[in-house]
Amino acid sequence: MKKLILAILLLLLPLSAMAANTIDAETYSVTITAIDSTWHYRTSYLDAKYADGIKVEYIIFSPGATDDICLIRDDASDGAILFRAKCADVYDQRIIYFAGQLIKPYLDVTEGAPNASAILTIKISHRQKND
Repeated sequence: MKKLILAILLLLLPLSAMAANTIDAETYSVTITAIDSTWHYRTSYLDAKYADGIKVEYIIFSPGATDDICLIRDDASDGAILFRAKCADVYDQRIIYFAGQLIKPYLDVTEGAPNASAILTIKISHRQKND
């Protein structure tokens, strides 16, 4: 039912306002596919308890093509680089561990959006603030 409602809403929005990122924000992970625009963690974690960030266990980037780039910054497009990978080919999967560190992930595509088949997964710690 949620998918049907979302599909109807997307049809009603002007095309210029839509981004093609496909985001699946489960309780303890975020998976982003069809990456072609920026993503900020607050678009998926709206609750006030996430205002200071989310505790991240690890980030995995699975490229979809040769030279795919994944760039994760801290909180904004000018934030410190937390993770940057330029992958040699589709088998050059990259991972970085944060061990539950509190961060504010911001997916930056200014260096180029990855191939549409690339997958970014952010594993969230089970222990968040106020849980």
